[in-house]
Amino acid sequence: MPDTQRRASRRASLRRGSISVLPQKSAEIPWDILERLLLPFLFCHAAALIISTLLHALDISHVSTFAVFVWFALSTVGAVLFYHFVKVSESNK
Repeated sequence: MPDTQRRASRRASLRRGSISVLPQKSAEIPWDILERLLLPFLFCHAAALIISTLLHALDISHVSTFAVFVWFALSTVGAVLFYHFVKVSESNK
């Protein structure tokens, strides 16, 4: 009799939603993405400073360092994320 009561209470709690049938995903921070983005982001800043200075010194263009940084950062972050998701989907096959 206790076994049937346990099943009945389990069914009731499943209906209430207090027990989940599906496995719960943990809310982890994706450190691998952050590690892959850290150095390229820093190098974008350094490259923007160098290229902006060269463009100003050679009087080719008067573009701001921030604009060059944003351009480099967007393209680099896009490439790194593309590479990351290709790598992740490849390992899941």
